[in-house]
Amino acid sequence: MSLYSLRTVDWCAIARGRSLEEAVASALAKALVSCGSVLFLHSDPRHDNGTNEWKSVSPQTWQMTKQVGMIPKLGRKWRFCLSSNPDSVRQLFHDDQYSWHLRGQLALLFPSGQRPENLPLNEIVRCLEKQELTNVADCTGYLRPGDDGDFAEFGPALFPFLISFVGA
Repeated sequence: MSLYSLRTVDWCAIARGRSLEEAVASALAKALVSCGSVLFLHSDPRHDNGTNEWKSVSPQTWQMTKQVGMIPKLGRKWRFCLSSNPDSVRQLFHDDQYSWHLRGQLALLFPSGQRPENLPLNEIVRCLEKQELTNVADCTGYLRPGDDGDFAEFGPALFPFLISFVGA
Protein backbone atom coordinates (compact mmCIF):
# COMPACT_ATOMS: atom_id res chain seq x y z
CA MET A 1 0.00 0.00 0.00
CA SER A 2 1.22 3.47 -0.76
CA LEU A 3 0.89 6.46 1.53
CA TYR A 4 0.50 8.65 -1.54
CA SER A 5 -3.05 7.43 -2.04
CA LEU A 6 -4.22 8.56 1.39
CA ARG A 7 -7.54 10.42 1.32
CA THR A 8 -10.14 11.68 3.77
CA VAL A 9 -13.90 11.89 3.81
CA ASP A 10 -15.89 13.98 6.27
CA TRP A 11 -19.47 14.67 7.25
CA CYS A 12 -21.41 17.26 9.18
CA ALA A 13 -21.49 16.43 12.87
CA ILE A 14 -25.09 16.99 13.92
CA ALA A 15 -24.92 15.43 17.36
CA ARG A 16 -21.75 15.19 19.42
CA GLY A 17 -21.40 12.33 21.79
CA ARG A 18 -19.68 9.05 22.30
CA SER A 19 -20.56 7.61 18.91
CA LEU A 20 -21.31 8.56 15.34
CA GLU A 21 -24.75 9.54 14.14
CA GLU A 22 -26.52 6.34 13.05
CA ALA A 23 -27.10 7.45 9.45
CA VAL A 24 -23.37 8.16 8.99
CA ALA A 25 -22.34 4.90 10.69
CA SER A 26 -24.72 2.90 8.48
CA ALA A 27 -23.49 4.58 5.30
CA LEU A 28 -19.85 3.99 6.27
CA ALA A 29 -20.52 0.33 7.15
CA LYS A 30 -22.33 -0.34 3.86
CA ALA A 31 -19.56 1.35 1.92
CA LEU A 32 -16.87 -0.67 3.72
CA VAL A 33 -18.48 -4.08 3.10
CA SER A 34 -18.98 -3.15 -0.55
CA CYS A 35 -15.16 -3.20 -0.77
CA GLY A 36 -14.49 -6.49 1.03
CA SER A 37 -14.27 -8.12 4.44
CA VAL A 38 -13.71 -5.74 7.35
CA LEU A 39 -11.46 -6.49 10.33
CA PHE A 40 -11.94 -4.23 13.34
CA LEU A 41 -11.55 -4.17 17.12
CA HIS A 42 -14.45 -4.96 19.43
CA SER A 43 -14.94 -5.15 23.19
CA ASP A 44 -17.76 -7.69 23.44
CA PRO A 45 -16.46 -10.41 25.81
CA ARG A 46 -19.38 -12.81 25.17
CA HIS A 47 -17.46 -14.72 22.51
CA ASP A 48 -14.10 -14.69 24.28
CA ASN A 49 -13.22 -18.37 24.50
CA GLY A 50 -9.62 -17.63 25.49
CA THR A 51 -8.23 -20.02 22.88
CA ASN A 52 -7.04 -17.60 20.17
CA GLU A 53 -9.50 -19.28 17.80
CA TRP A 54 -12.12 -17.70 15.58
CA LYS A 55 -15.77 -18.25 16.45
CA SER A 56 -18.68 -17.65 14.08
CA VAL A 57 -21.12 -15.34 15.89
CA SER A 58 -23.54 -14.70 13.01
CA PRO A 59 -23.62 -15.21 9.26
CA GLN A 60 -20.56 -13.55 7.69
CA THR A 61 -19.16 -12.51 11.10
CA TRP A 62 -16.41 -14.06 13.22
CA GLN A 63 -14.79 -12.93 16.47
CA MET A 64 -11.73 -13.94 18.43
CA THR A 65 -9.48 -12.75 21.21
CA LYS A 66 -5.76 -12.81 20.51
CA GLN A 67 -3.59 -12.96 23.63
CA VAL A 68 -0.20 -11.34 23.05
CA GLY A 69 2.70 -11.77 25.44
CA MET A 70 4.84 -14.47 26.98
CA ILE A 71 3.00 -14.72 30.31
CA PRO A 72 -0.71 -15.61 30.18
CA LYS A 73 -3.04 -13.02 31.73
CA LEU A 74 -0.27 -10.39 31.76
CA GLY A 75 -0.13 -9.83 28.04
CA ARG A 76 -2.45 -7.64 26.02
CA LYS A 77 -5.71 -8.96 24.65
CA TRP A 78 -6.77 -7.90 21.18
CA ARG A 79 -10.40 -8.62 20.37
CA PHE A 80 -10.99 -8.82 16.63
CA CYS A 81 -14.11 -9.06 14.53
CA LEU A 82 -14.07 -9.96 10.83
CA SER A 83 -17.29 -9.33 8.98
CA SER A 84 -18.86 -8.65 5.61
CA ASN A 85 -22.22 -7.87 7.24
CA PRO A 86 -22.95 -4.10 7.38
CA ASP A 87 -24.96 -4.46 10.61
CA SER A 88 -21.97 -6.04 12.36
CA VAL A 89 -19.48 -3.59 10.85
CA ARG A 90 -21.61 -0.63 11.97
CA GLN A 91 -20.78 -1.56 15.58
CA LEU A 92 -17.18 -0.42 15.12
CA PHE A 93 -18.46 3.16 15.32
CA HIS A 94 -20.27 2.55 18.63
CA ASP A 95 -17.79 0.56 20.73
CA ASP A 96 -17.11 2.22 24.11
CA GLN A 97 -13.74 0.55 24.64
CA TYR A 98 -12.46 1.31 21.13
CA SER A 99 -14.03 4.73 20.71
CA TRP A 100 -14.25 6.18 17.19
CA HIS A 101 -14.19 9.74 18.56
CA LEU A 102 -11.08 9.07 20.65
CA ARG A 103 -9.29 7.47 17.67
CA GLY A 104 -9.29 4.07 19.34
CA GLN A 105 -10.80 2.22 16.39
CA LEU A 106 -9.86 1.27 12.86
CA ALA A 107 -11.01 -0.97 10.06
CA LEU A 108 -8.70 -3.04 7.87
CA LEU A 109 -10.07 -4.20 4.51
CA PHE A 110 -9.36 -7.61 3.05
CA PRO A 111 -10.61 -9.26 -0.14
CA SER A 112 -14.26 -10.33 -0.12
CA GLY A 113 -14.76 -13.79 1.27
CA GLN A 114 -11.61 -13.61 3.41
CA ARG A 115 -11.51 -16.58 5.78
CA PRO A 116 -10.61 -15.50 9.32
CA GLU A 117 -8.17 -18.35 9.88
CA ASN A 118 -6.10 -17.10 6.92
CA LEU A 119 -5.54 -13.63 8.39
CA PRO A 120 -1.92 -12.90 9.38
CA LEU A 121 -2.90 -11.92 12.96
CA ASN A 122 0.62 -11.83 14.40
CA GLU A 123 1.64 -9.43 11.64
CA ILE A 124 -1.56 -7.40 12.11
CA VAL A 125 -0.90 -7.03 15.86
CA ARG A 126 2.70 -5.91 15.20
CA CYS A 127 1.50 -3.34 12.68
CA LEU A 128 -1.22 -2.08 15.04
CA GLU A 129 1.26 -1.68 17.88
CA LYS A 130 3.62 0.28 15.62
CA GLN A 131 0.75 2.11 13.86
CA GLU A 132 2.07 0.98 10.48
CA LEU A 133 -1.20 0.08 8.80
CA THR A 134 0.30 0.10 5.34
CA ASN A 135 2.45 -2.98 6.05
CA VAL A 136 -0.26 -5.60 6.59
CA ALA A 137 -0.08 -8.41 4.02
CA ASP A 138 -3.23 -8.95 1.92
CA CYS A 139 -4.81 -5.79 3.36
CA THR A 140 -6.37 -3.81 0.53
CA GLY A 141 -7.02 -0.65 2.53
CA TYR A 142 -7.99 0.80 5.87
CA LEU A 143 -10.32 3.31 7.46
CA ARG A 144 -9.53 5.11 10.69
CA PRO A 145 -10.96 8.14 12.47
CA GLY A 146 -9.60 11.62 12.11
CA ASP A 147 -8.59 13.75 15.06
CA ASP A 148 -12.13 14.50 16.23
CA GLY A 149 -13.96 11.47 14.84
CA ASP A 150 -15.90 13.63 12.37
CA PHE A 151 -13.90 12.53 9.39
CA ALA A 152 -12.25 9.33 8.28
CA GLU A 153 -8.90 8.68 6.68
CA PHE A 154 -8.85 5.89 4.16
CA GLY A 155 -6.00 4.16 2.47
CA PRO A 156 -5.36 2.55 -0.91
CA ALA A 157 -7.88 0.59 -2.93
CA LEU A 158 -10.81 2.27 -1.24
CA PHE A 159 -11.95 4.50 -4.06
CA PRO A 160 -14.97 2.17 -4.53
CA PHE A 161 -15.63 2.90 -0.82
CA LEU A 162 -15.65 6.63 -1.51
CA ILE A 163 -18.03 6.21 -4.46
CA SER A 164 -20.31 3.99 -2.36
CA PHE A 165 -20.22 6.35 0.64
CA VAL A 166 -20.98 9.46 -1.42
CA GLY A 167 -23.85 7.64 -3.09
CA ALA A 168 -25.29 6.37 0.22
